[in-house]
Amino acid sequence: MFFYGVGAAAGSLYYEPYAQIGFRRFSLPEFVPFVSDYVRFSALARYGRPFKGAAFREVADRSYIGQASIGIGNYRRCNCDTLWEIKVAMTVDSGLFVDNRGGLAGRTVRIVGPAVFSRDLRNVE
Repeated sequence: MFFYGVGAAAGSLYYEPYAQIGFRRFSLPEFVPFVSDYVRFSALARYGRPFKGAAFREVADRSYIGQASIGIGNYRRCNCDTLWEIKVAMTVDSGLFVDNRGGLAGRTVRIVGPAVFSRDLRNVE
């Protein structure tokens, strides 16, 4: 599933219009049997323009977030609505604040996983 959109985050701390694009649970072609049945790829890219608010008088002139993940689950059953999924993700975040020279001061990279998601098994047919 591919997605895109624009939006805004607003509050007393700061406000930020942004644009984002990505895809979720992308599968490789079916001629790679094991990979196409059990492995999915997801990614997100988001770019924003923060503006100061009541709490933060100085924020970065831009912000970005990038995230990529690999999920492992039994996707061939239930048309990609799996009962369990193990996911490993990496996120790069520019941060919101500026350093004393006006550049971005909070750039971080995170790798998270594995995370296991499940749903109520009583309603599965």
